[in-house]
Amino acid sequence: MTNEPSNIFTINLDEAVEPQILDDGEFLLRVIMAETRVSKTGNKYLNIRFDVPDQPHAEDIYHIIMAPNGKDAKQDNRNALAAKSFYKAFGIEPDENWSVDLDSLGGKTGWALLTIKNDEQYGDKNAVRRFVTGK
Repeated sequence: MTNEPSNIFTINLDEAVEPQILDDGEFLLRVIMAETRVSKTGNKYLNIRFDVPDQPHAEDIYHIIMAPNGKDAKQDNRNALAAKSFYKAFGIEPDENWSVDLDSLGGKTGWALLTIKNDEQYGDKNAVRRFVTGK
């Protein structure tokens, strides 16, 4: 172990920029990560993290798509439509059971309308209002 100065930071730290919240609008999103999780009530969901490739200082965007659970037909239909819209906007081809390989989603891009939502715990953040298909 030496007491030599560390030179691991190759950027000027004074130029580091805080993550920004984007104004409402249509943006190209890129999937950074997708994983399945289980809610506190036992319902499965797809947790997706996006970035905005042409906005390097934008805060990452998290989006949840609940899986149909058979308890409420109307809500199950909404959840299925949400998954279908996401798949279509990002050019994802699910199998005959509407399953996808989550590892294959990283890097996929698609369009979405973003809005700003206020979260009591985390403050303002961007959220997906809806995915844009047909682009």
